[in-house]
Amino acid sequence: MKNRVSALKFDTTHELFKYYNSHKELSISEINKKIQEEFGIEITTNKGVVGHILEALVGNVPNSNPNSDIENLGVELKVLPLRKVSNRLQPKERSKIKSLNYNTIVNEQWMTSSVRSKMSTILFLMYEQPIGLSYKDWAEDGFVFKGCLLYELVNRQEEIVEEDWVKIQSKVINDDAHTISEGDSLILGACTSGTGKEQIYGKKGCKAKQRSYALKHSYLKQFYFESTGVKYTSLKHSKQINPVDYLLKEFNNKLKGKTLDQLASEYNVAFSSNAKSSFSLLINRILEVEDGVKIKEIELLDMNIKT
Repeated sequence: MKNRVSALKFDTTHELFKYYNSHKELSISEINKKIQEEFGIEITTNKGVVGHILEALVGNVPNSNPNSDIENLGVELKVLPLRKVSNRLQPKERSKIKSLNYNTIVNEQWMTSSVRSKMSTILFLMYEQPIGLSYKDWAEDGFVFKGCLLYELVNRQEEIVEEDWVKIQSKVINDDAHTISEGDSLILGACTSGTGKEQIYGKKGCKAKQRSYALKHSYLKQFYFESTGVKYTSLKHSKQINPVDYLLKEFNNKLKGKTLDQLASEYNVAFSSNAKSSFSLLINRILEVEDGVKIKEIELLDMNIKT
């Protein structure tokens, strides 16, 4: 390793955001060359290679420090790989936050929990990973830095994230950690991690697979699209009603027993073989949602409504 300069210092999150975005559209290979020249940091190719390169852009050497990556600002740096689907970029996968400790979660409160602290402010560093290529191909021209997105928990449906966390905690408290599933939650999931080796927890010596907290793939897609200009809204239902139950009730009450011609007339929707958006338009009007606007709950559930 060459003699390196100290890690860069930032006074505000905006300053950090602006610095990273100044490297937008550079290839990962070009960024790697820069960190070698400016910081003397050599990155080893492994599964986390792109993340290590992008974090090193501020002078951070790969490490296992549990503190925030930009400690004075409390900002965590996370890579967000993107891929093209129907010629449009979108997040490729879930984003792991930290490991889930079955023995400590039972004594935590949400506001002071370790995961809340870790995900309070995240700067997502986005890069395109071409379909068919793996992390081993990071030096290829197609791996390009696409800028960053700022995630602040207090502004991103924290009440739902807390509900997800409470569900996970409750299962651990009840010695049911082995039944935890990502399907239990909307935003914050608990995915298997590492080798999936079983861990012993609780006073009874129960066993459950090793897991990590993660922002779910369906949520990250919604977060990304909303942050890049796609319009979203929420269903007009009370918090006491499950969104799936609400959808079933609305569709059964408003669709059942009616022909397509009747529905087209009632909701003023023109159907034709060339209008592929007709059904999505009808769904929005049935649910009293503005035309062309996506519905958050349907996206979070990763639900496809088919006829």
